Amino acid sequence: MKKLTHIIKTGVFVLLASLNITSCVDGNDWETVDGNRLFGTTSFSVSPAAITAEVNWDATPKTDYYIIEASLEQMDNDTPMGSASGSIVYGEDKSINKSPYTLTGLQGETTYYLRIKSVATGKESRWIYLEDATFKTDKEEILGTVPSENITEESVLLTWQAGLEVTHVIITAGVENPEQKNITAEEAAAGQKLIDGLLPGTEYTISIYNGEVKRGETTVMTVMPVMVEFSSVQATKTSVTLAWDPEAIQTGTTTVSHYAWCEGNRTPSSSDNYTALTAEQISQGQLEITGFEPSTTYTVALMRGTYVRAMTSFTTSKGIPSNYTKIAVSNVAEWNDALTNEAGVENLALLLTGDIDLSNGTKEIPSSIHSLLIWGADANGEKSGNMPNIKVQGLKFNGTFSQIELYNLHLYNTGTATNNGNYIIDQATGTTGNITNLLMESCKFSATRGIIRIRKEGAGRWDNCTFKNCIFAKVGDYGIFTFDSGALTTFGAISLVQSTLDNTYKIMKSAISDYTINIDQCTIFGAGTTLIEGPSSGTILINISKSLFGGITSQAYNSANSISAAGIAQTEAFRTSNCPFAQNRIFGEMIEGVTDAQLFTNPTDGDFTVLVDEYKAYGDQRWNK
Repeated sequence: MKKLTHIIKTGVFVLLASLNITSCVDGNDWETVDGNRLFGTTSFSVSPAAITAEVNWDATPKTDYYIIEASLEQMDNDTPMGSASGSIVYGEDKSINKSPYTLTGLQGETTYYLRIKSVATGKESRWIYLEDATFKTDKEEILGTVPSENITEESVLLTWQAGLEVTHVIITAGVENPEQKNITAEEAAAGQKLIDGLLPGTEYTISIYNGEVKRGETTVMTVMPVMVEFSSVQATKTSVTLAWDPEAIQTGTTTVSHYAWCEGNRTPSSSDNYTALTAEQISQGQLEITGFEPSTTYTVALMRGTYVRAMTSFTTSKGIPSNYTKIAVSNVAEWNDALTNEAGVENLALLLTGDIDLSNGTKEIPSSIHSLLIWGADANGEKSGNMPNIKVQGLKFNGTFSQIELYNLHLYNTGTATNNGNYIIDQATGTTGNITNLLMESCKFSATRGIIRIRKEGAGRWDNCTFKNCIFAKVGDYGIFTFDSGALTTFGAISLVQSTLDNTYKIMKSAISDYTINIDQCTIFGAGTTLIEGPSSGTILINISKSLFGGITSQAYNSANSISAAGIAQTEAFRTSNCPFAQNRIFGEMIEGVTDAQLFTNPTDGDFTVLVDEYKAYGDQRWNK
């Protein structure tokens, strides 16, 4: 705290006294002129605070009391007491009779002039002024830090000393225009004001004023909104119906105001199909959005302004997107015609409405087709009640495809023998297939040596290959994938999701490396010599989650050079005590004392319903519905 002083030089005083000099000046007064004038103080200092200042002085003889005056403009002996701008006179009631004295009622961050005089009955001194002329009060802070319990998502309760003179607050957020809110007389008397209508998760600077004088400032961050879960999300092919608790999503007097949606799994913003909710939708907590594409992932968010309060991602029901050309196929001739006559169609959906033998049909998909959907459905594109049986021997993809999709089909050929072309997909030597996404969903595979074989020098790039909700029943020794040496230049990831492998000889026989295998919520029972077989160099990464293994005594994987324990990530994977695996190359944590017959209802006949409640959440969930 600074201290401003006026101190009389001792030597000068002694000299004047010794010479008995009488002086009358306009400035400070240090002696009496005659019997009617008092000495003025010989020391005058001030220590300012925010709205107060402590004044100190040396007492003067024969003085009854002192008068102190502070003002906003300079004063001299010709300035009548109380006439200067902003003048405050202290001690006229004769209450100041000793040092120190605290001046009150000052304004923060303000420059004041100050003077003092001594008074007795019928006598007074001249005014004594600060040697430095002025002092300045400190910055006033009547708000301080706002306690966390006074801050919500949309409001701030300001508090200060009750009864202080305040007129309004000014609120700013970032570079936005400031907003002024007046303080009522009742709020000033109580020393508090509730500021509401704020945005969640936003930093605000709040200044409090008395007229033009700032009396304090504080910075607060409103609380981030708590996300609310949707109570129901019901998606169809082209729409979604959402339900939520209207009370849970309301904060104070404010609730959600808009919704926004976007394609994909990301947070929508106010630029993504941003639409105001109706009063009825808000009060009922229900919203239906239409106009979606089938088989597509979307994200919907409920928002208050631009702030997300509830959000969900979902995939519309399986269906054929509107930009596909649909061709109904009930026999091999119609299959051949579709691939020949519709070769110029970029997005083609073949609706297989019954059992068809395609083993002698057109095998190569024309390169002019960019997206192909082979759908076990009726003429309207609805999923068939009975899965069509499609005998196919070696489909080939020679071109660039963004999407290849097989849905609701039973795919088989002549059996597990080593007959030439005894595969579902057979990328022969010289075939160049570049595929971004290959998806086989809700399909069954049986009576085949292998599902996908990419032969030597079958060049190309496959980014993602996914089997979802599929059953593999006794697939032969080439397993789900077989990659010959030199096959493909790039391969991304293979994913087995929510599927069952029933005595399928292996997942992978690969002479290439540098890709990832994902196994999620699968039931895998029985295998041949090695479940995943890799080359001796390169890297194959394996991720396993929420899966069950049983009936396997062979190796889980080899070779150790390309697939090692360090490259296998397992989360909630379990195996029966009948599934020891060999050579310590294992998948899953053993369930001690629980055999295949104790975990599964009838695994030898393909019934993998889980009998132990603790493990019902794992594996292919079709068995636990």
